[in-house]
Amino acid sequence: MGMPSENNQSAVQGKERLRRSLPLLLFLSVWAIAILVFWCFGGSLDAMGYSILFLYLLLPLAILSTSFFIGFDSSFGHARYLMPLFYGILYLLAEYGTFNLANIVANGKRSSWNTPEWTLLIADIVLSAVGIGLGTLARFLKSRKALKEDR
Repeated sequence: MGMPSENNQSAVQGKERLRRSLPLLLFLSVWAIAILVFWCFGGSLDAMGYSILFLYLLLPLAILSTSFFIGFDSSFGHARYLMPLFYGILYLLAEYGTFNLANIVANGKRSSWNTPEWTLLIADIVLSAVGIGLGTLARFLKSRKALKEDR
């Protein structure tokens, strides 16, 4: 049986892992809710409202805010530079998992599948990169302020 200090250390490591993965879990939750709302509560009359709320407001806001925290947290290391691509692909998949898939289901044929909207991918990559850049800048300014206070 492990000693109490080992248990405390593993609990601290577990909390630290959870804290680091919280931005990703938050974004994935918003992303999954967006897909779920489309299929469970959406109707053909709600398409514009859904698009505005989820595709143009909540998902981009979630990308920007969680990217900020990824940039602010130094523990992501160089992996944070891959996150814009991750966000861009998931945003593109949100569009495919909703409207494009609904077109396929409504038409009953795969030929109704639309080609990817690459501008959405690029826009969300840029949005995530801006969030990571702002988070990195905030981390830099915080460490600089701490250095000045130590003097």
